[in-house]
Amino acid sequence: MSEEEKFEVTIPYKRVIVLLIVGVLLILLIYNLFRSFRESFQLILTVNVPIYILAIIVSVSAFHLYVISWMFLLRALNIKIKLKDVISLVWTSYFFDAMVPTASVSGEAVRAYLTAKKHDVEWGDSISSVVAHRTIAILSFTAMTAVCFIPLYLTYPLSKYVLILAGITVSLSLIGLVALLYFSLKPEAINAFMRGILKIIGKISKRAAGRIEKAEPKIVKTVYDFSNGMKLLINHKKVMLLTFITSVLWWLGNAFTGYVIFLSLGYNISFLLILFIFTLTILIRMIPILIPGSMGLFEVATIALWSAVGISPSIAAAVALLNRNVWVVQVTIGFIATIREIRGLNKH
Repeated sequence: MSEEEKFEVTIPYKRVIVLLIVGVLLILLIYNLFRSFRESFQLILTVNVPIYILAIIVSVSAFHLYVISWMFLLRALNIKIKLKDVISLVWTSYFFDAMVPTASVSGEAVRAYLTAKKHDVEWGDSISSVVAHRTIAILSFTAMTAVCFIPLYLTYPLSKYVLILAGITVSLSLIGLVALLYFSLKPEAINAFMRGILKIIGKISKRAAGRIEKAEPKIVKTVYDFSNGMKLLINHKKVMLLTFITSVLWWLGNAFTGYVIFLSLGYNISFLLILFIFTLTILIRMIPILIPGSMGLFEVATIALWSAVGISPSIAAAVALLNRNVWVVQVTIGFIATIREIRGLNKH
């Protein structure tokens, strides 16, 4: 690669640190305004440490089910990457999702880029593996939400606000799923969309116009390769089923983390209810508010949702903070993986 074409991936440390500080201050402000803050803090001090450590272990272990689900897709496309590298790529993807919250787009884009550049994988195959992974994750998420919602609706007095949020969750998931499948299987639609974007960029910058025109054939080829990769994966029924099952297990493992956190505080809450609330908070955390991990928004949503189903606000606040600590552990692992990937890419 020539010096002119050399490209290095870096972490915007200053921006991340500033936004993290803003997020922490926002959480402190919320809890300072929260009437039951003292009760929540006292409750956290009574946490069963071994059980809470188990919650962290469950969370990290469950994440590797997500890694395995992607490996099935890589193997189907005959992409050979070592297990340790696959794990590192997915953790890096998680880190960018957490630090640059854009409904998972940032993390998936980084994963596709690193897979193609660092491991010499065709762009079309790299993108199709990541998009298929995200598509199945959305499908499993939607199915899980619907499955746990029906029995809860029949047996539990849910407030109308929770019901409305559940309806929005399923609707947005289905819209996202349909959109992903449509564009994945219609390369002409993607190319038309891309040409429109590139023309706009070209009008804004004349300097970029020449580069765009030069790159267009390569972009078109990548889009068709991506679409062919998606069609190949869809025809692999066994692979798709295995990916779906491991994705569901990943979601269940994340929800089970919440169940164990409640246990660490001495409360045995219905797992079905925890699973349902978990799916709603996931949707809220995907809202791109530019603050890492939706700090502040997640805490408010957790307290509000649990309060809506009859759980004490002080308990809900304690659970939200303990959940945030689990997130910190995951982000730390993601950060270590990101440093590894960036160093490896720049050497490559």
